[in-house]
Formats: sequence, structure tokens, C-alpha cells
Amino acid sequence: MSAAFDARPASPLVRLYDAAYAQSAVSRAPAPRTDEPIRLPAPAKDAILHNVVGEGADIDISDPVFDFVRSIRVFDVDWWEYDHENQHGDHDCRRWKQRVRVGTYGLQGDFSWRDGEPGDAQSGDAAWFGFHTRADNSCSHAGRFRGVGVEWRDHEGNRGYEVVRY
Repeated sequence: MSAAFDARPASPLVRLYDAAYAQSAVSRAPAPRTDEPIRLPAPAKDAILHNVVGEGADIDISDPVFDFVRSIRVFDVDWWEYDHENQHGDHDCRRWKQRVRVGTYGLQGDFSWRDGEPGDAQSGDAAWFGFHTRADNSCSHAGRFRGVGVEWRDHEGNRGYEVVRY
């Protein structure tokens, strides 16, 4: 008689998925074990965001030793914009979705969202997110992207991130 098990350690994304569903009322599908994007329905995304961002800290975390908490940024992007050419050759920009939100933690771990711009999730430190647009005739930011990303620096200053496209 023999036993088999998967000895590979779970990726950070799988651990995040497992943590989100541990306390969620959303029905749980088996966690993916590949590098392919996960396609989640909106209720699952909302459950993950709620479990990740929570309600704030229940202890005083204003000391600089907790700066790693304040380093966390959460991106929520639902963007769909494209150039449309009609039968007369005229171009107009069709905007179906235009949401970019950036979430951050405050001094005591309180979480808040602010409305963002495409550049917030595209340039500089956020280039890892994978949200790219381009100028296309009448559109300044043509492209399609839906996803949530989390970026952080740990207590040693090492940077990490995860992206879930849905």
C-alpha cells in the first residue's frame, strides 16, 4: 500500500485564495495549481477583497515597525475602452468600463479606496500589474483589463505582489 501527495509548496496566490475562502460564504471551487489567470465571479472577488483588506487593526500599529502594513497597495481595475470607426470613417472612443481604484492602509490599519487613473496602475512601481493601454485614434487609453492586484514591502524591505485577473 502506498500514499501520494503533492509535495510542491502552494504559491502565494493559492494561499491568498485559500485564506479568502476560509471565512467566506461564497462557494469554494478547488484552488488552481497552475500559473494561468484565475477567472473569478464578482461575489468571489468581493469576498477576497473583504478578507484581504478587513476592518482595520485591533492594536496600535502607528510605530514605524509596522510600516510594512502601510506599504500595502491594492489595485482594482475594470477597464474597457476602444476606438470605433463608423461607415463614414469617423472615429469615436467607446468607453464601456472605466474604473481604477487604489486602496491603501492608514496609520492605524484603516483601509480606504481612492479613485485612480490608468497611470496609477501602469507606471513606475505598479508596472508589475500588467494593465496596459495605448493611444488609438480617438482613445487616449484603449485597452481591456479586469483584475485585482496587491503590492507590499515586507519588514525587511523586500517587494512582493500578486495579480488576480477575472
